[in-house]
Amino acid sequence: MNAIVRHGVPADLPQIIEIANASRTAAHWRPVAYEQTFQTKRILLVTEADGEIVGFIVAHDIAGEWELENIVVTPAHQRRGIAKQLVQALIREAKIRNGKFIFLEVRESNTAAKRLYERCGFQQYGRRSGYYSDPQEDAVLYRFLCTPESLEKC
Repeated sequence: MNAIVRHGVPADLPQIIEIANASRTAAHWRPVAYEQTFQTKRILLVTEADGEIVGFIVAHDIAGEWELENIVVTPAHQRRGIAKQLVQALIREAKIRNGKFIFLEVRESNTAAKRLYERCGFQQYGRRSGYYSDPQEDAVLYRFLCTPESLEKC
């Protein structure tokens, strides 16, 4: 599989929305929220393989502090390094834009995601009790410090 990560464009939105809606763990945004990513300080990166989008990541930059808001990989392409590629691309973007931190929250039960983030150098720093619903679950909070040393970990 030949996969590339690139910046998303408005023409990608139908595929992105379809991928997000098919994922039970993704943040389910209204289509207008994805459209607004192009008008705000958000970044939308997509992984494309064989002409189709197989994953995406959305993050928001607020004064050098980035928040990873959504990351999704299609079920058929999971466990192939796509999510890692997307996280690495986000880390590079944050570095280019003089980012200081990247923050995120993840369901406590999502062990695959937690393992990925920890392998990429994210550190747990807290939790939010009852943050998620359907089912109700705590969020584990992670942060990534954008230093030259930490950028090489992932």
